[in-house]
Amino acid sequence: MSKTNSENLSTLKANDLSLPAKRLKFEDETVKVFVGHEEKAFIIHKRLVCQASPYFKTALNGNFEESVHGELRLQEQEPELFNCFVEWVYSRNVDSFNLCGEQRHDSEVWTEFSKLYLLSKYLQCPAFGNCLLDTVPVISTPGLRKYTLPDVGIVKMVYENTVGQCGIRRYFTAAFVWLTGDSIPKDMKLVGEFFAGLPAECVLDIANLAVGRAHHGYQSPFTDWPPHMKDFHDK
Repeated sequence: MSKTNSENLSTLKANDLSLPAKRLKFEDETVKVFVGHEEKAFIIHKRLVCQASPYFKTALNGNFEESVHGELRLQEQEPELFNCFVEWVYSRNVDSFNLCGEQRHDSEVWTEFSKLYLLSKYLQCPAFGNCLLDTVPVISTPGLRKYTLPDVGIVKMVYENTVGQCGIRRYFTAAFVWLTGDSIPKDMKLVGEFFAGLPAECVLDIANLAVGRAHHGYQSPFTDWPPHMKDFHDK
């Protein structure tokens, strides 16, 4: 992130009174969340996290043990990923620079991105997932107007942990239909091998969208730069 962009972001955060952190009160209650098998502790304001996530709202209210003690454990999640969620809770911003790093390795970035999106589904927080989807154009190499694609292993991970037509599935499907023209073999015998590693659901999604493109005139969402990522948002 450039110094100018960083300064603009800082100014925006300082002036935006709609940010959750601006609405905190001194006496607001906090809760402690232990994440991962090492149980790394995060302290977060209860009201904010419950407003952001129905998962937390359910767990931290009522007569549940978590509510009584003000503690919650997420042993199957990764502390580094949860930290990104906590930052989003307070700022409503996902730092794409930290997500990508200075050296962008496509597979590593897509793995991180996909795990964060799956965390948003686990926490029942579509707003966080949609904010992540908005960073997709930044994942590509700067200045080349070029989209990178997730590898087969990442697509499998996503399809195994999501259902229906969620945003990340719809994005992956659109990317494979409109952005792989030069990658798909011209020999039809090799087409099967090209798609062999993808989950069956993904192949069906790709086929359905490809038919819509050919027979119903579906338009590519990648015509403009940046694309309208809101088209992939979850409700």
